[in-house]
Amino acid sequence: MKEVMNAIIELLKNYYLGIEVYVYIALACLVYLLVFEKEVRKIFIIPLILIAIVILNPILYKYIFSKTYMYWRFFWIFSLHIVIGTALICLLKRVKFDLLKIVLFIIPCFLIINYGNNAFETEEFSKTTSIEKLPYGVVQICEKMLEIEEEPLVISDKEISSYIRQYSGKIKQLWGRNADGYISSIGKMTNEYFKMFHESGDYLTVLTYAAEEGYTFIITEDDKEIEKSILYVTGYEEIYDIGEYHLYHYTGKHIVEEEGEQGWKVLF
Repeated sequence: MKEVMNAIIELLKNYYLGIEVYVYIALACLVYLLVFEKEVRKIFIIPLILIAIVILNPILYKYIFSKTYMYWRFFWIFSLHIVIGTALICLLKRVKFDLLKIVLFIIPCFLIINYGNNAFETEEFSKTTSIEKLPYGVVQICEKMLEIEEEPLVISDKEISSYIRQYSGKIKQLWGRNADGYISSIGKMTNEYFKMFHESGDYLTVLTYAAEEGYTFIITEDDKEIEKSILYVTGYEEIYDIGEYHLYHYTGKHIVEEEGEQGWKVLF
């Protein structure tokens, strides 16, 4: 049981990494609401504590929660900003002087603006280029595939595989977010091809498999262009190059080059 508790604690540490100070503030606010705010205690704090007992229960984690990839998402229930905000509002309600209320309200606002982090200023976010809020090139790539086939089968780089899933369910992929452990297991054999595609760069093996299994589209990022010699022998050709992506389509036309007395010649 000790190992189970350590696993839960480690997950909590990783989830709140870098914002520990807000956890302590939220806990202090939680204690205040529990002790001094009877109405809030009944409708919010006690239910929250009961939920925490269930979620952080080592027995339930061992036999139920550990079997799902989404356990850490239960931590969303422990919303720090809601607990802190509720405590602040309750404190302000206790203040009798309006001017003091305004001052006490302005102080945390000032602290948030000056010392808080704006998530939208990080490199994780960029300006939208489509109504679907997908990166430039993704919509065009998807539309191109859907123009050619009604339900395309595709093998793609990890990043765009998540975007494709958001755009259209008609596009079937060998892997998607499950390559990162989400939703379902990727499967042992599929994982091997995933590693070849992303780590070792063995495009010849992956494209050969793709052709055999009917995956008629391949998508790579801009810095992972597939060599023409590999495309020749596997029957694929590049049909679209936009944004950060290359799109390849299976034509079934194999091209083999061999060297003879007259130099290199192409055999179809």
